[in-house]
Amino acid sequence: SLEIAAMETPTAAAGLFHHHRGVVLRNLGEAVDVGAEGVLDVARGRRNLYFYRGRFFVKIVYSGKAPVPSLLGIAENIDAKLPSGRDAKPTGFRYIAIEGVNKDTASLTPGFTFNLAFLPASVTASAPGGGSPASDIYLITKPKNSEAAELYKDYNAYLKLHAEYIEEYR
Repeated sequence: SLEIAAMETPTAAAGLFHHHRGVVLRNLGEAVDVGAEGVLDVARGRRNLYFYRGRFFVKIVYSGKAPVPSLLGIAENIDAKLPSGRDAKPTGFRYIAIEGVNKDTASLTPGFTFNLAFLPASVTASAPGGGSPASDIYLITKPKNSEAAELYKDYNAYLKLHAEYIEEYR
């Protein structure tokens, strides 16, 4: 079966992809070179493949008898028919390309981060080389500085009310 979801934004498509990669596959999939990012479900006999490009999220599921055909060829064929020039990951990913951050763990939350409606989809990654007791990086990006400043103010107020320990780096 094939499902193609046309999302409102590329960030929404990436969020859906990372939900499947992280929650459905529990980060046990094999990365494949299709779309902006793609992953093959090796735990289920390579029967599922997910990828996104631009605002499109694609889900391919093979439920037939073995042997399982190569889903990568099918995915590449579909990918070739999607609008080109939109294969970049959402903007936030470029900010985590720094020493100490494990880029292989980077993902985009699908939205309502920490179950907070005011937080947009955001980039997270493991940062074991950061030199702090904290081991993760959480990055919120907005297209306008004024929006980012307002969101930071709201998030900081939330943390001051509910967090046990806050440490901020700039």
